[in-house]
Amino acid sequence: AWTPGLGAKLNYVFFGDNLDTVSNATGGTPVATASFTPPGPLVLVKTYYWRVDEFDGAATHKGNVWSFTTTLPGLGTAVASRWNNIDGTNLNTLKSDPRYPNNPDVVETVTQLAWDGPDTNNYGGRIEAWVYVPATGDYTFWLATDDQGELWLSSDEDSSNVNLIASVPGWASLNQWTKYGSQKSAPIPLVGGEKYYIMARWKEGGGGDHCQVAWEGPGIA
Repeated sequence: AWTPGLGAKLNYVFFGDNLDTVSNATGGTPVATASFTPPGPLVLVKTYYWRVDEFDGAATHKGNVWSFTTTLPGLGTAVASRWNNIDGTNLNTLKSDPRYPNNPDVVETVTQLAWDGPDTNNYGGRIEAWVYVPATGDYTFWLATDDQGELWLSSDEDSSNVNLIASVPGWASLNQWTKYGSQKSAPIPLVGGEKYYIMARWKEGGGGDHCQVAWEGPGIA
């Protein structure tokens, strides 16, 4: 949808996957309302272009060319949750809190599998998402948290099938991936095109706080 220009009486829509074709096309699909549904299913991870010309009763005014790239719903986001007022650095205090796991105090959407917000004390945190695997092969994961942390990965998209793959028994600084041997997972075979549930949780006592996850494997630069 778009906001029509002042005095517009009719819209002409141009849509396709070639920039030059859409930019130079004439005619277009006449549309009376300021909305348009592309014909047929769109191809995943593909860029499309569209243009709207408007007729004001006297002349047709050519519009700019816009573009978008299709993707999977929710791709590129994760959910971060926090349970406040839990003292200490021991992760077990989060696990045993009656509010965990279903009643967090704070829930927010983040754009990476990491959290490094304003320093906050005495809480437990969790970040969860799905990992979309670009190619079949072995993948390695790393975890860095302040304070204690755990990284869990499912054998599929179901959160009930998770296994512990990495942990931080004390604390690790931002981007400090080798302080403990347990921060690095063993190579894990994953299937390209599939998605896997992943979850990191950590406990913060005082001072700096964060949670970071990194991974490496086929198709990841």
